Amino acid sequence: MSNWTLLLLAATLNIGTVYFAKASEGMTRLWPTLGVVVTILVTQFLVARVMSSGGQVAAAIVAVVVAVMVGSGLIGYFAFGERLSALQIAGYAIAVLGVMIAGLAPAAA
Repeated sequence: MSNWTLLLLAATLNIGTVYFAKASEGMTRLWPTLGVVVTILVTQFLVARVMSSGGQVAAAIVAVVVAVMVGSGLIGYFAFGERLSALQIAGYAIAVLGVMIAGLAPAAA
């Protein structure tokens, strides 16, 4: 699998972690708590694979963090009915734009 595919999978699993963390009610419910543990472990494994195969550390971490940030906002909104402010939405958009710009930049020598 390509590094970007692994990062996409890692980000998706990490968004799952956010969902399970909210659903676990402070880690007091067994199955959502196990979901948190499993998704964190698999996410870290995938990010480690990307870095060990020559992927840039900063690019990998930033891409996953921004994807999780945006995904968490969407999970909160759609799954738990939390509302997003205009400032939060603007912050998400700026973060996504930053990752896109950083992805276009050539690697430093």
